[in-house]
Amino acid sequence: MSKGMPANGLARRADLIGAVNSIHSALCLIYSSDMDARGWLRRPNSARVLGGLTPLQALMRHDADLTLRIANYAQSAASGDFS
Repeated sequence: MSKGMPANGLARRADLIGAVNSIHSALCLIYSSDMDARGWLRRPNSARVLGGLTPLQALMRHDADLTLRIANYAQSAASGDFS
């Protein structure tokens, strides 16, 4: 095996890239303009998943589990499924 990131680290990084792409896709479905989507990232949000942070603040914590939860939350919002 070559030096560098272990295989499980690469898989986790791929999960995070997928999560960020999922957030982007959801925001494109919800908002008709990039400005509105960026606004969602910067506005305070009362969703429990965000813990009182704006989505951007939560993403900047570099917490993989939190990023995946935000992706799930955004996809649920895009599909209208809040169960």
